[in-house]
Amino acid sequence: MPELHPGTGPADVVVRYRQTDHPPLASWDNWLVVANDTASVRFDDIQFTIAGGRTIEIVARTGTADNDVRVWLLGSVMAILLHQRSYLPIHANLIALAGNRAAAFSGPSGSGKSSLAAWLEARGHAVLADDLCAIAIDAAGRPQAFAGIPRLKLWNDALAALGRDGAGLEPVSSDMDKFHVPLRTSGEPGSLAPLAVDRVYLLERCTAAGEPLSITPLKGAEAAYGVLDNTYRWKLGQAIQPPRAQFDQCLALARHAAVFRVRRRWGMEFFEKEAAAIEQHLLQPLAEA
Repeated sequence: MPELHPGTGPADVVVRYRQTDHPPLASWDNWLVVANDTASVRFDDIQFTIAGGRTIEIVARTGTADNDVRVWLLGSVMAILLHQRSYLPIHANLIALAGNRAAAFSGPSGSGKSSLAAWLEARGHAVLADDLCAIAIDAAGRPQAFAGIPRLKLWNDALAALGRDGAGLEPVSSDMDKFHVPLRTSGEPGSLAPLAVDRVYLLERCTAAGEPLSITPLKGAEAAYGVLDNTYRWKLGQAIQPPRAQFDQCLALARHAAVFRVRRRWGMEFFEKEAAAIEQHLLQPLAEA
């Protein structure tokens, strides 16, 4: 798994992987089966069994490309493992702020999270996680975020627009024009120390022609539901965690972090100007934001 930092000490998660001409898929009626502390899930011809937040068993059809396994393993399967450990995985990138704080940029696939993170990194901001962000709620009910996989996943057109060289980059999967882009800090060991989630930006697309960029603070239920809409694999979490767990975690995140809705135009012709405005907002103290 070249996307990950080398580790030290005993393994925290054990992954076992094998290929076979006859993966045990035919007996499944559903793509997800949960029993006690074990979840089994399949994507295409790959079956993953995640147990107790500690072990992952992978069975794939012979000839399956490694990156076609890892795209699921480091995304949806990792989200299942986080749910088993009672974390809240959200669909977000994580940007470090001063004072051991962080900002999460959340939104659905295609909302520009990774492109914005790449732009902010080029401006000197430390990017700590891409796409999948793990959040824990501490004993005081405050959200804490952890650094994730030290890479961005960028489409080829985004690489070109951002002036990044795609030569030698590995495709995210064998059928996607999307590539793993190592973070500039990827040579540094990852930290297990969490950062307080200071603010959450919910990226959305403008719906009216000519509508300018807007950054609007959200409060109360609107903020909570905005966070809830951007959890990573909500249905998986509902199948694994107690029914109210994710909802309570989203409430805690919305209660202790400032939540903003960012409505922006699609298209790289608007990107630079809007990214600069978002950065300016990011650097403002919350009292002025």
